[in-house]
Amino acid sequence: MGLAVKTAKLRSSRAIPDLLIFEPRHGYHGLFIELKRPGVSFFKKDGITPATEHYAEQWEMINRLLSKGYLAAHCNTFETAKAIIDSYLSTTK
Repeated sequence: MGLAVKTAKLRSSRAIPDLLIFEPRHGYHGLFIELKRPGVSFFKKDGITPATEHYAEQWEMINRLLSKGYLAAHCNTFETAKAIIDSYLSTTK
């Protein structure tokens, strides 16, 4: 947890995703993943509106990264994050 706090202090924006992979693959410039704890909902009940102002900033950042040619997503389970990373780093797609 101490490392997570130190890393967070180094960021220029609180909207930058938690996991960054600067390796071009499959036509993308890199992979960015925002990680949430299991059970945490990124959106309100409507499934469209971010649950908090902070999540809205993160969602905007994810959309900006997508528009610039990066693969970006948010995950709230280890299995989902692992599947995205494994697919991204695979040699075939």
